[in-house]
Amino acid sequence: MIPRKARRGERVAWVIETAKCAPTDECILWPFKSLCHGYGAVDWPDGRQRKASFFICEVAHGPKPQGKEAAHSCGNRLCCNPHHLRWATRRENSADAMRHGTTPRGSKNGYAVLTEAEVKAIRDRHTPHRVTYKQLASEYDVHHITIAKIVRRQTWTHI
Repeated sequence: MIPRKARRGERVAWVIETAKCAPTDECILWPFKSLCHGYGAVDWPDGRQRKASFFICEVAHGPKPQGKEAAHSCGNRLCCNPHHLRWATRRENSADAMRHGTTPRGSKNGYAVLTEAEVKAIRDRHTPHRVTYKQLASEYDVHHITIAKIVRRQTWTHI
């Protein structure tokens, strides 16, 4: 294992060696810097940083096919085990994320104003039309259309 402060060439060599002969079926965590959203980072020749999982997927499984992206079967963004990586469509990758519980749904979403408990309370209190959308919207400080979409299960569908 090479140190965290290894030079770019050493990092690339480590990645290629890991991709060629991953000796384990366990997750192999990226030991270098990470991108802000939790994926390992690799400096590309054009000066930009890219996901390490993408780079390892290319080394292990060949060039990226049209319309595909690197997908983790393990759900661990820092994993760079080539046995856990594959080329998948956006839909397949999203389905994996849902299965792993790594999608920012509900209150995990940074834009969420309500919590799961509040959504359940809104649905309970509106059914069967005991409290209007506008009354609930005023109480929870959201728009009445937000309440309507919650009650109709157009949003917060996982609850």
